[in-house]
Amino acid sequence: MSASCPQLAFDVTFHVDTSIDAEASSELWMAFAAVVEARGLSRGGGTEGGGQWRYIIWREGSQAEHADREAVRDWAESRPEISLVKVGELVDGDFKPGWRLDV
Repeated sequence: MSASCPQLAFDVTFHVDTSIDAEASSELWMAFAAVVEARGLSRGGGTEGGGQWRYIIWREGSQAEHADREAVRDWAESRPEISLVKVGELVDGDFKPGWRLDV
């Protein structure tokens, strides 16, 4: 019996302008969801207060790739509402309940 392949994932943290209204925040989140889903990725996480959004990104049944990290970073850096973007390295994500990346 061979070991299963790791399910590679990465985390992303955005610092969003806290002065944007609820509608703009919702539009930003929908745009983020669209870029993630367009690449066949899934996401989990959410806002953590103070304008910080933190998500874990993975691909069901496969692996996230460096190109996925770059695409998410490029999208976030193109958004004027986002002042800081941190994209983690690819790690083996063992998706158990409560799973969370440490930064």
